[in-house]
Amino acid sequence: MKFGVSTFLWKSLTFHSFDLVSKIKGMGFDIIEVAVEQQELIDWDRLKELIKENGLQVTVSGAFGAERDISSNDSRIRAQGVKYITDCIKIAGNLGSPIFGGPIYSAVGKTRFITEEQKKRKKLVRRKSR
Repeated sequence: MKFGVSTFLWKSLTFHSFDLVSKIKGMGFDIIEVAVEQQELIDWDRLKELIKENGLQVTVSGAFGAERDISSNDSRIRAQGVKYITDCIKIAGNLGSPIFGGPIYSAVGKTRFITEEQKKRKKLVRRKSR
């Protein structure tokens, strides 16, 4: 069994926080989950070297706020979200991560209230699918 930990446990990853890689290895973890918050603040090639030097495996997760919400009613925000996801998938590929995860479907903590009519339609669809 392997154990991993997210960089989000400590802080947002930047050029100044690459010490986390050796810290994570020193704590006995096998996998580092790199949370991509501000991709322009990270030297991805250097991070890849450090991960390899420390013998860690890597996974990548997204940080989804309101400006990256692909379920938004605003097409501009949806487009930003799609670009961010595409960028993160490229980052994951470059780092050798087999996984890109996170709450991709929506902004973190977003709540939606649906009307009674929508609830009735959902129930009807569920009954028909049984």
